[in-house]
Amino acid sequence: MKKTIALCLFCCTPAVILAGPATLQANQLLGTSENAGQCLDLSLGSEDFGGINENSWRQWLGSSSLAFATNPQMLAQETTDDGRRSLRQKLVPSSKGSSRVMARASLQPASTYQLKQSIYLEDGFDWGGKHEGGKLGFGLSGGSSPTGGHQRTDGFSTRFMWRGNGDGSAHIAVYTYSADRTNQAYGTDLPLKGFSVPVGEWFELTLEVKVNSATDRADGSVRAWANGDLYLEENDILWQSSGGDPSVQHLMFSTFYGGSDSSWSPDETTYIRFADICWAPVVDTEEF
Repeated sequence: MKKTIALCLFCCTPAVILAGPATLQANQLLGTSENAGQCLDLSLGSEDFGGINENSWRQWLGSSSLAFATNPQMLAQETTDDGRRSLRQKLVPSSKGSSRVMARASLQPASTYQLKQSIYLEDGFDWGGKHEGGKLGFGLSGGSSPTGGHQRTDGFSTRFMWRGNGDGSAHIAVYTYSADRTNQAYGTDLPLKGFSVPVGEWFELTLEVKVNSATDRADGSVRAWANGDLYLEENDILWQSSGGDPSVQHLMFSTFYGGSDSSWSPDETTYIRFADICWAPVVDTEEF
């Protein structure tokens, strides 16, 4: 049996847990004792919409260097009534769904990373027009980090999406750009089957990406948890088939009602909050 050194990022107490398919606890991320994980630092106070800029992102990210940030004015930094520090995003209907709020930062490269975040869809949130879909929160990528329909095999990206079910409910999917994806025009949905997205309450998503060991080997994987329960596990993925050695290299933020026209747009302005955003490389130790 393999073991993995784990770090409880919120309580800063090292622990050891068994690295099985459903062992991740709601308050834990896997990492190593030598290379602790990092959290987005939202302890620096409050800022209303219009006051957030690229420097804000640099302060939140600390040692992780910012590559770019788009439409940061759509973000606010607030503390909720229960003391939770959060980013609050305003999603205003537009001709292409809503404004794209995105950012990307460099991470220390590693073959496997885990990322955790808490998300709150505020009351009145709707899934958006006839397509009922949008990008959601933080993700991981490597190499050229393809998005937006770019057909690149020298990199990959993984992000969360919400997808409406057409009956007033919605599910979460991991939206992937991998070298072997079947839909070469855009990304591929990997649904978290059985998890219904709540509105008006916090829920937690955790993503784990393990890259393929070489560009000619389809041995990568992705796992995703919601509120500590495993809902997705996909193996034998060829994340990257050209370029340099595959590795997770970037933290991404990508949240918007997404599409090419207003049929993706919500009926009115909606709001999402993000909190407790942490990430860490994962290293398996020898069998014991």
